[in-house]
Amino acid sequence: MKSFADAKAQIEGRHQTALADAQHAFDAIVSRIEADHRAFQDEAAAKWDEVKSNIDHPELEARRQKFEQTRGEPDHSAPRYALAKAVAVADDIYHAELRKVASQHGVSMSDPPLSTREI
Repeated sequence: MKSFADAKAQIEGRHQTALADAQHAFDAIVSRIEADHRAFQDEAAAKWDEVKSNIDHPELEARRQKFEQTRGEPDHSAPRYALAKAVAVADDIYHAELRKVASQHGVSMSDPPLSTREI
């Protein structure tokens, strides 16, 4: 049987890997969202540039509105939610594994709370 310290180190390693994986997934999704948003901005700007000097163009207002819509920041709420959920799951698994190993080794520890964050 492994020592408590060795088992705890393995648990902590898995926890850190899970957190790093969640962060990498978040970063990849945000990068894709940012790239898509830039492409949307570039397309809208090009279409607006085609007509902005012609006040009689039938699509002038529609293109201006689409161009104005691109000025804001892209929405990152979905990947933030996914990251928060992945972190909460990783934390819950970490605490559960740690309690189990502590019990197997007769190590007394206070019960860390399971994740109670609302996600």
